[in-house]
Amino acid sequence: MKVRLRRATPTEISPAELVPFSKDPALYRDLDKRIDYIVGLDLHRTTLKTLRRTECCTAAPSINQTALFAIETPIFLNIEVKRRHVARDPTVQLAAWIAAEFTKRRYEEWDLAFPVFAVEIDGDNWLLRVAAARVVPTEEGLTTLPEDEYELFFFGPLALGNTLTLEGLKRLLANLIDITKWGQSEFRTWWRANIDMVLEKRLRH
Repeated sequence: MKVRLRRATPTEISPAELVPFSKDPALYRDLDKRIDYIVGLDLHRTTLKTLRRTECCTAAPSINQTALFAIETPIFLNIEVKRRHVARDPTVQLAAWIAAEFTKRRYEEWDLAFPVFAVEIDGDNWLLRVAAARVVPTEEGLTTLPEDEYELFFFGPLALGNTLTLEGLKRLLANLIDITKWGQSEFRTWWRANIDMVLEKRLRH
């Protein structure tokens, strides 16, 4: 299975109910609900046929939190570039984008515990953050959160390397190769299992 790198800037989070909100409106005031790049699996045509037989719980027929050209791209790496002379924090941008992905997973009844990788590029430095989510059970076995909510955790940052020195570049390349291998193995297995689960449920009904 191939990997596809796409510039994600033209597409926003969609549908609107996936967009996260904050009790403090100023936190997301400048948020444009998009990131710079995504890396995902380039699906084989037979896999696409299977995918197109599944039904989505959201209005947009997408397997992720987008509604345009990337709707059939299983995303395993999200990348945001920090702009010079711009006050916007790329971590907030990534957090909103990834929160929308977990909300989409919750709607589709996918496994929330599987991690999401995000990279922040700050000048020459590349920083990795890992996100995971969970629904908190009570003693009665019920969730303490509403149906479309969960707890989101971010771990990191971890320095992947940099483009300033030769050693930093070698380390960066090695880490990006490892992330790509993870996307083609563990992520692909997890993603396919969830697609098969949804398809089986739809066929039973």
